Amino acid sequence: MILERSVSVVTSLILIVTATLSTGCYSVERGSYTDLEADQPWINNNMPAAGMVSTFYSSMEVTRWIEWKVENRLLDSRRITKKSEKYLRSKNAWKPLGLRIQNNGTEDAYITDIYSRLVIVAIKPTVVVIGPGETEYYEYAMGGYPGPGRSALPVKQPDGWNKYYVGLTRGFDYGTHVPYDPAPQWFSPDLKIGPRRVEMDSDGVGSIEVPWGRLILTRDGDEWVVTTATPSG
Repeated sequence: MILERSVSVVTSLILIVTATLSTGCYSVERGSYTDLEADQPWINNNMPAAGMVSTFYSSMEVTRWIEWKVENRLLDSRRITKKSEKYLRSKNAWKPLGLRIQNNGTEDAYITDIYSRLVIVAIKPTVVVIGPGETEYYEYAMGGYPGPGRSALPVKQPDGWNKYYVGLTRGFDYGTHVPYDPAPQWFSPDLKIGPRRVEMDSDGVGSIEVPWGRLILTRDGDEWVVTTATPSG
């Protein structure tokens, strides 16, 4: 009798939830579009990733986040930034970035800003170059928050729809442009390397070895521009 009553209660709950969803009292929808930002991280020699903005709509919230299409798979940027922060913490390299923390300055308190620019310049493997600057920190995807240098305003499309620039979580940025530092550092949570200084040649050109080739850092005014090259040797 008790078992039958339990099954009956569970069945009733399922029917209630199903009815609620079907009547439109609570609706969920997902969509995606090509990232408006043309500057994407590298996935191979002379091959940038294809950036997508994925969107979760419900009657309670709208959440947007970046995903990268690699070999017919979508890599969630939120997992990449979480993995990268965890790696820096494991190397005791998170606090030295410079953190603005509220609530008495304890590490478990609310982080609001990072006094560094963490730019994901490649994925598969993930490679992050650290530059000077300041970046707001959000632990979770923040709607249309676009990150440094990108418009937060919706961009009207020819079909009448609005699209948004979207930033990354946890104080990270992405692309192939990094604020200039005379001694830039890099790390890779996938390769378990760094943070360490970028190796420079006599002409002041930096190089980072990755399994599929090299990432080349060339100065252009107040920033480093990251391109690719075939493996050395």
